[in-house]
Amino acid sequence: MVTVAGGFRSDVPHGGRTLENMLRSSLLKLLLLLLILKCGPALAVIRDGGIDPANLGKGDWIYSMTDATNKLGGHVNSVTNETSLMKFYRSQGIRYIIIKAATSDSLFNGCYVTPQFTTALVNIAHTNGILIFGYNRSYGSNVVGEITISDYIFNQGADGFVWDAEAEWESSSSWIGANGPTRAWHLCGSVRTNWPNKFLAHAPFPIIYLHSSFPYKEFSYWSDAVMPQIYHSGWTGVKGRASGGVNWSDVNWRTWQSSLIGASSVIGGQTIYWTNSIKPLVPLENVYGGGGSSPCEGGTSAQPFKDVMEFIDYVSADPNGQTAGGYNGVNFWRTDLHGAIQWGYIAAGSSGSFPGIIANIVVDDPNAAKSGLWTSVLTFSATTTACSFTGNGSGTDTNSFGTNYLTHSLSSGADYVQFTPQILVPGDYNIYQWHPYRTDASASVPFVITYSSGAATNVVNQQTNAGDWNFIGKYNFAAGTAGSVRVTDAATDSGKVAIADGIKWVFVASNPPAIGPTIISQPQSQTLAVGQSATFPVIASGTAPLYYQWRFNGANIGGATDTSLTLNLVQLTNAGSYSVWVTNMVSSVLSSNALLAVLATGAWGDNSWGQTNSQLSLTDIVAIAAGEWHSMALRANGSVVAWGDDVNGQCDVPAGLTNAVAIAAGGYHSLAITADGKVAAWGNSDYGQTNLPATLTQPMAISGGKWHTLGLQRNGTVVAWGDNSFSQCNVPPGLSNVTAIAAGGNHSLVLLDDGSLRAWGDNNDAEGFFAGQSIVPPGLSNVVAIGAGDYHSLAVQAGGTVVAWGDNSQGQCGVPPGLSNVVSVAGGGAHTLALLKEGSVAAWGANWNGQCAAPVLNNVVGVAAGQSHSLALIGGTLPTLKMLSPARQANHFSVLAQTMNRKSYAIEYAGSLSLPNWIPLATNSGNGGLLLFSDPVAAAAQRFYRLRDW
Repeated sequence: MVTVAGGFRSDVPHGGRTLENMLRSSLLKLLLLLLILKCGPALAVIRDGGIDPANLGKGDWIYSMTDATNKLGGHVNSVTNETSLMKFYRSQGIRYIIIKAATSDSLFNGCYVTPQFTTALVNIAHTNGILIFGYNRSYGSNVVGEITISDYIFNQGADGFVWDAEAEWESSSSWIGANGPTRAWHLCGSVRTNWPNKFLAHAPFPIIYLHSSFPYKEFSYWSDAVMPQIYHSGWTGVKGRASGGVNWSDVNWRTWQSSLIGASSVIGGQTIYWTNSIKPLVPLENVYGGGGSSPCEGGTSAQPFKDVMEFIDYVSADPNGQTAGGYNGVNFWRTDLHGAIQWGYIAAGSSGSFPGIIANIVVDDPNAAKSGLWTSVLTFSATTTACSFTGNGSGTDTNSFGTNYLTHSLSSGADYVQFTPQILVPGDYNIYQWHPYRTDASASVPFVITYSSGAATNVVNQQTNAGDWNFIGKYNFAAGTAGSVRVTDAATDSGKVAIADGIKWVFVASNPPAIGPTIISQPQSQTLAVGQSATFPVIASGTAPLYYQWRFNGANIGGATDTSLTLNLVQLTNAGSYSVWVTNMVSSVLSSNALLAVLATGAWGDNSWGQTNSQLSLTDIVAIAAGEWHSMALRANGSVVAWGDDVNGQCDVPAGLTNAVAIAAGGYHSLAITADGKVAAWGNSDYGQTNLPATLTQPMAISGGKWHTLGLQRNGTVVAWGDNSFSQCNVPPGLSNVTAIAAGGNHSLVLLDDGSLRAWGDNNDAEGFFAGQSIVPPGLSNVVAIGAGDYHSLAVQAGGTVVAWGDNSQGQCGVPPGLSNVVSVAGGGAHTLALLKEGSVAAWGANWNGQCAAPVLNNVVGVAAGQSHSLALIGGTLPTLKMLSPARQANHFSVLAQTMNRKSYAIEYAGSLSLPNWIPLATNSGNGGLLLFSDPVAAAAQRFYRLRDW
């Protein structure tokens, strides 16, 4: 609340918007999302920062930043702070991190005294090329509070948000009961509505049938990806291994996703198709190395170190994966508990497909070609309700890669299993094979490697080192599918079997040795006006191919992967920091930041005095004005900027002018109205045009002619002063009810509240010939806006058409045929500008300096015309709604409001703040200046007022 004079109050909601409108906007957004999603296929959508949910790559979870920065729990000595942590992540190939930000409706501090998820942390991650997601341990007990948590996380600059939703969301929780689906729909739908382009995911239990009351459909519908917690180390039997755990999860998700196809429900009157709940899966594994130092959260016992490598490799090769094309993302819990050896495996593993990164190629036997009578051994069988060991190796072959393998008794070598990789980058590759433990395994199994320059046979002893990758050799492979690895049956030890399970190719080097990228020429900062185009080139060296990823404010720009970045017709939203990652197979390098400053004003035409030059101080502009050869701008903070011709001091803004709410430019002088109801004037005063008359009180508008000034007072009367050589200051006696004023070169024009006009002053053109600019055309009515040039006059009628009269020697009165939907006009020396309802600009008349050659502009909210130059104000910063100079006289209350063109404003009142409904008094269209709102019957002991805009 803001207390104002006379005991009245104004209720101005935050940001000048009412809660009702905010709720209505949210509901409309949610409805739009439902309409888009209800029938469409469940496809991954590229989110802000270029995030592809179906290609996430490797990620890691952080529970406590204190533990993470404490040498990663004592496992990595080089990590001692946030920056070194992010650099370490990048060295391990980690693309994104998921950090605990909250538990339910409360922010999480960890070992800190303040929340650990902050903008500073986000900035450090982005500086080092790491995406950062915040996660909430979601309970569902306070949905509104959890929505607020997601807003906090994204407002810190997060790239994504993850719900760690588990048992608390099941029906056994007293606050959930049977309402889990409804609560999940409200929570997730609201977050998606608030943040429609951000990455969202949830991390549930992986075995769905064991958690039948969990709202999987609802969480998945609004998420971009699902991160099932495949914590296999706590499971029993073969499913306790990485391959078995992933396979058990596969079965559950395949069955569940199949049940969604074609299924639907009606929610809020909309038919929701649950096919849209089928989202990419990004498996999550718990990776514990044991020991370590964890001051904020205790440690845990170690797991087999190589499990993490098996998990990464099997996820990428899984023939049963529930994400189309296989899994292209994987992540690990929890960063400070990973052991040093496990970090080595994480670094060596690969997931997803990214420029400059040569992924490991892993082929499991179901994707290999068989020739002959090979026996398929299924080591693990699972349904949604049961899982069992089915191997035929006496119960000992439980460590295969995946959950099956092939065997063959020894023979002539005619039978084989061929593993064929798709080589994208030619070069040398280390080759590994995997086999399970069997007592009848052969010690002399031939592996035939076909590579770029021939073939070689390596004999492998499969009686040793079972359940792990075994090195076969290093060979050079050409791009394509010509290379392969064959496992044959031509072993020499009788009574044994050859085993074909999994093969892995790991890129070693190209020939010659590759060189990492170096930036030779950095992108350069630029300052542009709205509507201009920017190009940021970069020159880099290094071994080809080089890959480029441009970033905006630290986030990837989707599709921006060329050697230069071009932004056509820049807008205010394009202002910020641009940089580029340059990557090849060796390493990556980040360019320096190039800053793009986009000015809120567009300026074109004559620049002989610098009146169209870009001004770096032109930010947060809410109004503009143009004199003969100078320009002005009013900032939201009440300061004024002026530039161009300053021979008469018209650009020397008074030092103490800090609270301006409206401005105007005369020929060679400048004017401003202040928040306390005064007028400031400076510049040329040869005719007294800056000498404020004592009769000027309560001004609500000002206008500058070439040598004279007009002032409109709140009581609807006009005051004029300055040059009166052409009677331009002889205000008609009894003139009242004026709502707008315009000062031309040597004439004056006013608009009355009945839509009629009055004009007085000069009627000749620059050559002394009759022009009639002060003679209002007969029958002109329903006028809503006016403007005046040096020797012509302008009016906008209620239907959006323009009427122009006076000097037409340069076509300045030749309104373009069919021009409509105009909301405001401005007259220059011999040209005219019109602002259209949709935010574009029309210009006609003299164009000898290009003053009518307007650039392509969008969302314009104001225009101004000088002698031979033009200005446009681009919508960006909306003035915070304020009630200026509130006044009450007897039973009449009035107040001024700062407005913009193309916006609507309304004043409403209520007798008490506790009343649910507000009563409208008046609605007006903005005029780019001050508007007067009044209540003529404010007779109550108290009355509350509020302003709205839309």
